[in-house]
This record gives sequence, structure tokens and C-alpha cells, in this order.
Amino acid sequence: MPVHRTHHLPAKMNMEIRPIDTAENEYDSVLGVYTLFVSLPRAETVYFRLVAEAWEDYAVVRTMERFHGPQRTETLVVAMAVPDYLEPCSRSLARLVAEVDGRQVPTTPALRAALRRDLLGPDADRPD
Repeated sequence: MPVHRTHHLPAKMNMEIRPIDTAENEYDSVLGVYTLFVSLPRAETVYFRLVAEAWEDYAVVRTMERFHGPQRTETLVVAMAVPDYLEPCSRSLARLVAEVDGRQVPTTPALRAALRRDLLGPDADRPD
């Protein structure tokens, strides 16, 4: 079934959207980026990634877990944003997350370790 989207969110929804939480615990000093984990409906994954990656210099999006959530109907993605563009990126991502009925997932040590292993290899978390 095709998903129809409008170009503008309703005015009421616009007022409720706040930037994605970008607390210091979201910063990964090894990767040098803020890691913003988002859970969204599986059907919206491609749209979310396409739109987020089209914003030049904002964020790189990576799928962490294709079948996420208690009923495995969601996808867990991470948007990695550089500190220089964090504020505008978090505002734009918040709007996009609201549009696809997603939600931010707090960063945990396990998520951060999984991301580092994906990007840097299996030895990423071992001390030197």
C-alpha cells in the first residue's frame, strides 16, 4: 500500500516538534560524531534514510537493526552528525522523525559498542 506524504506538517504538529536530544552522552569521542539513534516503522526506513542523506553535510545514516522492537516491526537507525552541524541537524531530524512516526532511542554502551564494531572492526572496543 503506497504511503502518501504531504510537504508540510500540520501547524499543530510543527509547534510540538522539538530538536532531538543531543546531550553530551550522545557524543562519541572515538568516532568524533554525535550518535542519534532512532526507532522507526520498517516501511519508512528507505524514505528516512533517503531524505536524511540528501541533506548535504548534515548526517550519515546507518541501519543498525532491521527488525527492532518487541514485535520486530521497527528498524533501528543511527544518524551520525558532526558537532559543527549538530543544531540544525537535530531540528531537521526531529521533523523527519515526527513525519515517519519514529522516536529517539537513548544511546547505551551496548549500542555505542555495536556501532564502533560496525565502523571500526571487531577490535574497536579493546584497550590499546
